[in-house]
Amino acid sequence: QESDHLEIKKSKNTFPADAFKTYSAFANTNGGIILLGLAEVDDGKSYSLAGVDNPKKVIDEMLNNLNNKEKISKCIITDKNIKTIKISGQTLIMIEVPKASINEKPVYLNNNPFNSYKRVGTADVKCVEEEVRMMIRDSSQETQDSSIIPISYLEALDQETIKNYRLKHSSLHQSHPFDNLNDLEFLEKIFAIVKRDNDYCPTLAGLLLFGKTHIILQFLPNFSLEYINKGNYLPDDIRWEDRLIYDGTWGEANLFNFYFSAMQKISNILPSGFKLSEDGTTRISDTSYLTAIREALVNCLVHGDYKLNGKFLIEYKDKSIEFTNPGTLRVSEDEYYSGKANSNPRNHRIANMFRFIGLAEEAGTGVVKILSFAKEKHFTRPIIDTNSYSTKLTIKMLSDYDKINLEFDLTEEEKKVLHIICSNIFVKRPDIEKALKLNKKGALNVLNKLIEMNIITKVGRSTATMYLLTNKYYDENERIINLIEDTLNSIKKHIKSN
Repeated sequence: QESDHLEIKKSKNTFPADAFKTYSAFANTNGGIILLGLAEVDDGKSYSLAGVDNPKKVIDEMLNNLNNKEKISKCIITDKNIKTIKISGQTLIMIEVPKASINEKPVYLNNNPFNSYKRVGTADVKCVEEEVRMMIRDSSQETQDSSIIPISYLEALDQETIKNYRLKHSSLHQSHPFDNLNDLEFLEKIFAIVKRDNDYCPTLAGLLLFGKTHIILQFLPNFSLEYINKGNYLPDDIRWEDRLIYDGTWGEANLFNFYFSAMQKISNILPSGFKLSEDGTTRISDTSYLTAIREALVNCLVHGDYKLNGKFLIEYKDKSIEFTNPGTLRVSEDEYYSGKANSNPRNHRIANMFRFIGLAEEAGTGVVKILSFAKEKHFTRPIIDTNSYSTKLTIKMLSDYDKINLEFDLTEEEKKVLHIICSNIFVKRPDIEKALKLNKKGALNVLNKLIEMNIITKVGRSTATMYLLTNKYYDENERIINLIEDTLNSIKKHIKSN
């Protein structure tokens, strides 16, 4: 059946004209396959084998059009993306359309960028003007936040914010050369302002980080920053416990003030965990919570599209924090989870300004830290969700153990066994017996009950039998990756000790 990644066309002797819309849609969305040579049956639910009579002619026709700039803006298909398939004496053509890179979008038709399409389910939908303009902005070699705002910096920027930023900078960098500069010189050095004619004007980055609220809204009418705490499992009649939105009490609603005001509120609701130092005697504060949240908040503000109609929203609810920003994800989900998201920020200058005060490190480390934090705490993997207009990162501060306890009414003994399993990738029965001082029969009794409830599963035989969470709670790929990482670490430790 057709889907968001598959389009089926009947094509006997020519390449279907409407398939170019599908090509544009796949390229601008997440890629897909165009399959030629099947005919839809009257029931509308299945296809019959029609075949392509002259595959070479159809392929040449397609490539000629794709390489004609008057027809298609960009050809991203090569020979390796085209395959012919023989079935029962008939020939099908399979064309794999890759997702276009951020620099290649939009892929459009008839020499008109506004003839761009996106894939929505099984339909090729024409992109609205705002979507096209966002793709054009993203494809530019110039970072979005480097544009110049035509107003004097003295009128646009808030002196109190500049003062507080410089205090952060000087406390982090002792005896820094910038300390001796006046405000104008300092702001010019960090590219917050640039000289234009006989005055200095803020860049978009400078306005967003240091600007006065009414000036920001004058140039960006849809600009909105909000933090809301909806608590943990509140009754329906209580909408929220705490909220941060511009009201004049926390200074101008620029990125600098919002970041520190939001982080203060978030830090008040995070667990105040402690762990032992390496000597095993000293208790030290566990800052991994704040590190992960800091990275997520900075990423949200650095990667957002400030020219879109959408708000930057940080929402805490039921032990989860969601970071939503306008603008689609600029890399694939695989690249995001590998840590490449930070290497291609939408706003390089904002990223640098945060880095100058220690809030954004080298490219690619932010997402890695967030994922490492989740793994360390045995939390579920952070979820990235993106569409044509926004990107949302959800950090669930709820471990597998917590989730299962909310779902099932477990005995104290079952909870103890579950906790041991959740804290490890897998365990053997003797591990349970030793940890909880149970005999073989007692350990098996508890383990079998957890298996009956489909909470854990058993793999292996005899002495190699292991118990681990079912796929319902633990993604199989993540389980394998973690197992490989732990095995490699064990090998490294063994080699080092010998």
